[in-house]
Amino acid sequence: MYLSNTFRESPQTLVAVLLLIGLMQYVGAPTQTNAAITKRVYLTSGTSWTVPNDWVSGNNTIEAIGAGAHGGAGTRFTSGIGGAGGGYAKISNLSLTGGASVSYRVTTLSDTVFNSTATTCAGAPTPSVCAKASGGSAALSIGTVKYTGGSGSTGGAGNSGGGGGGAAGPGGNGNAGTSGSSNGGAGGSGGAGAGGAGGAGDDSGFTAGNGGIGREYDFIPGHGSGGGGGGGQYANVIDFIPGGDGGNGGLYGGGGGGGGSASGEIDSFMRGARGDGAPGLIVITYESTDTGSPSQAKVKILGGQVKIIGGRVLIK
Repeated sequence: MYLSNTFRESPQTLVAVLLLIGLMQYVGAPTQTNAAITKRVYLTSGTSWTVPNDWVSGNNTIEAIGAGAHGGAGTRFTSGIGGAGGGYAKISNLSLTGGASVSYRVTTLSDTVFNSTATTCAGAPTPSVCAKASGGSAALSIGTVKYTGGSGSTGGAGNSGGGGGGAAGPGGNGNAGTSGSSNGGAGGSGGAGAGGAGGAGDDSGFTAGNGGIGREYDFIPGHGSGGGGGGGQYANVIDFIPGGDGGNGGLYGGGGGGGGSASGEIDSFMRGARGDGAPGLIVITYESTDTGSPSQAKVKILGGQVKIIGGRVLIK
């Protein structure tokens, strides 16, 4: 091989030429690629959704989580019961037309309904997918995959409030709340996987822990099956410590915790308030017909030593 004086005097130039030859043999001519784009939509309130024009009827999923129930407030003689978590339902490949308006219902204390003006899973017209609220049996939801929300617990010893149930999610059934002893019962966690943690039972006479946010679909801000709220502590009449308030259910679909009380207490301020159940959720995932603009890959090397080894590029 003949080497010019330039190459003899400048080894760096020779390396660059050899690198270009190797890249041409290994990489070849630049190619254009078009990748499918997956899109996700979260419906957390409202009643109507417009189908996007890039909708693909043969590649989509629609998932629903029902709303969680409120916990019960403490009374003069009994503590509050934890609210049950919402159920979960899923369907795949629903045929819809781009630009069409689809009715749905997602709110608090309600079944989560998609593609119907009905307010419950049993209503008419029959929804395409529907998740029962408040621990409803999976058998009462509508979908090809269905799970049941966790049940709320009755109060524990000493009239502490019961923990709320966790919502069901794509990972499975929600977990039941627990009853406490002198402290309030802990809330149940959301469906297996990344479901929200149950709220801690109260041990201070003020407010129990709220259920955690579910994160099956994203971490920030968090969408998934929420955990149940914790139950409130029992009221200590002798020391004038009121019954603790139940914690709120976690987003989405977690049941609220029950308020604490004490047997025979006289003043209403000794009764713990209920924890609120969390609203439901609809998650729509589809592969878009919009594949984006074609692009070319480019390589830029700045400094360093380059070696070509067996058809691979190693940069040190």
